[in-house]
Amino acid sequence: MGNVTMSNSSKAITSGWSVTAYGVPVTTWTCVTENTTNNIMLFKGDQVVEDSSGIKKNVFRCIQWKKITDESYFYYIKHDINTNANNMRVGLGIYDPFVVSFDISTYCSPTSSPGLEEYHMLVKQGAGPGIQQWCPNAFLGKFSYIHNTGSVQTCTSSSELSTCSDWRRMIFDYTKCSTIQAFSAEGRVHCVNTIQSGSTFYTSLFNPGTVDEASYFRFTCFAFTVSSTGIRVSDSKGSCQMNQSPTNKATDGSGTIVFTQNQNCCKYF
Repeated sequence: MGNVTMSNSSKAITSGWSVTAYGVPVTTWTCVTENTTNNIMLFKGDQVVEDSSGIKKNVFRCIQWKKITDESYFYYIKHDINTNANNMRVGLGIYDPFVVSFDISTYCSPTSSPGLEEYHMLVKQGAGPGIQQWCPNAFLGKFSYIHNTGSVQTCTSSSELSTCSDWRRMIFDYTKCSTIQAFSAEGRVHCVNTIQSGSTFYTSLFNPGTVDEASYFRFTCFAFTVSSTGIRVSDSKGSCQMNQSPTNKATDGSGTIVFTQNQNCCKYF
């Protein structure tokens, strides 16, 4: 969701989280309760919406977070998908001006919880290299790759991705293949988090370079599996998508990629 501004003094999200429910944008949020044992925070939208019958409703955003570093976190949104909010995970409840307390067990208990792949990243603006994590073992090396948009195939054996200079960074050589990868204009992204679900890995990549929210984005998700024939990947701008498959183009993705390792960078072990 781009840049998010948090106010510690008012315990609020003052900008960055924009959700539309029943056609009404909800843009600021106040934390109304939390569960410190399970790292759950319940935010209530400051804007009240009305359904098609004219009934006023509160909009909720319940998140369960986990710290990665002092400057990076990932979180899940603990709601069901709501068709009245553009199919986002959002909670809705009857608005009553006399109700001032909200129970987490009531508002943060979805029927269909998000899958492991449906996590979102928060990185402090201006964060240093401390947010960088080792890239997954499968990506430690030099690779050639083929990119497929679903209708057009680009890049050949002359393409190159390398993590050998820094195991925390993926560097794409655009002089060998100019197709944009990981939504990065410069072809340089940092590994910041990886979740495994079965045989599929979901890695979040952080773009420290150009971001315009049109062609280039701050985060990219790589969903991938590893086999004897290479690494099969689908990308998605922002967060990983529900049920994102390494072999199918994601809704918010540029296509699928197959990486073939040409050099192993783990020679010192």
